[in-house]
Amino acid sequence: MEIETLKRNHLKRNIIVGIGIVLVLATVILTFTRAIYRTTQSIPLVNGTINYSLADLNIVAITVDGESVDTIPEGNYELTENSYCTVNGEENSSITLSYDANTQTLTVLPFTTKGTKCYLNFVKKSSATETIEELYPNNQNMLAYDDYNNLRYIGADPNNYVLFNDELWRIIGVFSEDSHGVSGQKLVKLIRNESLGSMAWDNGNVNDWSTSSLKTTLNEDYLNGSNSYTSTGITSDTARNMIETVT
Repeated sequence: MEIETLKRNHLKRNIIVGIGIVLVLATVILTFTRAIYRTTQSIPLVNGTINYSLADLNIVAITVDGESVDTIPEGNYELTENSYCTVNGEENSSITLSYDANTQTLTVLPFTTKGTKCYLNFVKKSSATETIEELYPNNQNMLAYDDYNNLRYIGADPNNYVLFNDELWRIIGVFSEDSHGVSGQKLVKLIRNESLGSMAWDNGNVNDWSTSSLKTTLNEDYLNGSNSYTSTGITSDTARNMIETVT
């Protein structure tokens, strides 16, 4: 009898311990699930194509650089190709996702079906200056710092070609604020691969940049793709907006 009582006591204790473990596991799982999905909420459905800002559209799950988060942090982030939406639990490849980092606006096209949920994955975009600087340690045969701490491409034919303004250009290097006058910024300097041709400094033979014809040609006609540079000037607004005013 004593042995039976002992067994029953052990059994009772094991059941209590087992229930305790299950409750703990359930709490952990629910907490984890809530951490990932607490941004979920129902969204009023409107027929048609609509742009939703992040404030309007709470997503099922968001990851930034592989880490689960509740909101997208401010900064230069882009949506990765493995982001997707589901409709009633099934992935729907016809739904297109796009993201504007400047306005933190997410676009879901089309968003017309009840039960649509989106899974967003973001990575931080590196700037051109950051990308070039990251290349330096393993590419010192084509990149070197000068005496003023500017990182320049070197060698007879380094791999420094980029597409800019729908044309082939070459990167000269990354230059600090001391060399171009824009405070707190490192800027990339480019040179057009093909020459624009010979030009006079000034058609009136006056050695004054502020009134020179070359200044007008480059900073007005060429920059704005006007007059004789409608096809060979800076014709893209995107490219034009990337150009900084420097010394």
